[in-house]
Amino acid sequence: MDYKRLKSSLFALLFLLAVALPAPAAEKSFHILMINDPHSYILPYYEAAEAGLPAGAVKAEAVGGLSRALRLVADERAALKETSQSPIFLFEGGDIMLGKKGSLQNGHAEYGSLAALGFDAGVLGNHDFDGGVRTLAKLGPELKFPVLASNILFSEPEIDSYYPKLMVIKKGDVSVGVFGLVTPDLKAIISDPGGFDIEKDIFKKAAECVRELRAQGVDAVVALNHIGLDLDKKLAASVPGIDVIVGGHSHDAIKERLLVKNPQGSQTLIGQAGLDGRYAGRFDVTVYDGTLVAEKSSWRLMPVLPGTAAEETSEALGLEAQKKLAATLNIADPTMILAKSVDGRKESMRGGENALGDLAAEALRWNGQARIGLINGGALRIGRIVPPGPFTAGDMLDLMPFDSIPVRLLVSGAEIRRQLEAAASALRGRNDGYDPARRMSTGEFLQVAGLRFDIDLGEPAAVVESRRMTADGRRVKNIMVDSSRGWLPLEDGKIYSVATLDYTAKYWNALSSAPIGKAALACFDDYLEKVLRRQADITTDGRINIIGQ
Repeated sequence: MDYKRLKSSLFALLFLLAVALPAPAAEKSFHILMINDPHSYILPYYEAAEAGLPAGAVKAEAVGGLSRALRLVADERAALKETSQSPIFLFEGGDIMLGKKGSLQNGHAEYGSLAALGFDAGVLGNHDFDGGVRTLAKLGPELKFPVLASNILFSEPEIDSYYPKLMVIKKGDVSVGVFGLVTPDLKAIISDPGGFDIEKDIFKKAAECVRELRAQGVDAVVALNHIGLDLDKKLAASVPGIDVIVGGHSHDAIKERLLVKNPQGSQTLIGQAGLDGRYAGRFDVTVYDGTLVAEKSSWRLMPVLPGTAAEETSEALGLEAQKKLAATLNIADPTMILAKSVDGRKESMRGGENALGDLAAEALRWNGQARIGLINGGALRIGRIVPPGPFTAGDMLDLMPFDSIPVRLLVSGAEIRRQLEAAASALRGRNDGYDPARRMSTGEFLQVAGLRFDIDLGEPAAVVESRRMTADGRRVKNIMVDSSRGWLPLEDGKIYSVATLDYTAKYWNALSSAPIGKAALACFDDYLEKVLRRQADITTDGRINIIGQ
């Protein structure tokens, strides 16, 4: 027997087997730095420490601003490069633009800020659609990094090509597969829903994306989602194979590490960094054989502090955009003098009666010469406790950033009751089985003028799907309407005039609807000049009374 030949053959066989067998799995580590929902707030803005206080009695300081959140990202990246050999990815979670501030220059300053820092990928958010698909068509060719839209199909193939469905990003020895989901109720919550279709089954779409990315042999899968924390948790619990979710849309500032386990036993790490440039976030991620190693993975929320400097390129872009925007505002500056600090934060604007909400509804009512004025809280976006003193034209644009059209409707009392019930479903009661897919979003909560009523959170909420009520609620009670004879009960069979925004009334069953003839900002400005004489000492008066909490 030729032992030398046999020995040589055995070595050759062993070599072939070694090549054919998969290599032993190895741990892979990487970092993610993220921002989400800056809403075109590139520069910092001033916020009072407490509402209801006059000038001199309340401290105000600069907060937020994308330029300062990006300084945190830049500094954190520099520190990581000194201490870690693992690759660093920069991701964004959507709503980079908002309203007129974003669409005027097609996102030039916002996305330019991210590109200058070298962001790797992002996702479209609902407010990135505020200028319609026409704005995204202009933005697309200028993008310097991929902005994903996995569940969006644009009607024009060229536009669709600008916003990929998924991709693989490789840095060092780590390959990360990314996809990005936009909120499934997108068409219902934007003013111009034309020019695209959306896959509402985000669970099915996510599973498809994970399968495709895993088939390409990626080390980790990261979802860049603009669907809100509730849906992120459900997605992580239902779809295996997602290691990290970079979140947005619900504006949660997640302070502790959040892990969600799916039925297969793997876990997903979820992060979200507030809104308006108040925070940035950092993930430290380790995966083994395509699965998150939870004990070696972490999340840290990084707050923008009063002393946080701005990232220079972003600040310069923001100042340039501010000048161009100011030239387009045909309103007084300042628009009013506030006697006291006023709470304009999201939770106040969307969770009950709000003084700025009262003011906006009264302005619509006066301009429309209507019995009732209504505006949804999500149309009022200033998002902070406003200091006393001059309320500038820029502040007014922060408060009302959209190009919605004020309209005067004729509607039945029964329809008003239905819409108040739909809006009240946005509020969470204790143990009421809240499901965001079957309720009105918080941004649809109505601020009112010419009405008074109670909302009983102990009663069943209406079921609302895509802003349309599919089952009645019983929360709204004791509805009274202002009249020349005082406050009278709302009558279902009576016809009332209502002044509101075209967006707010999009799904109302109105007998007639006609534009008031002024832009929303102009309506507010006229009211402030001719009724309040630019002096505003505003407070709530109990017109919306919430009980049963």
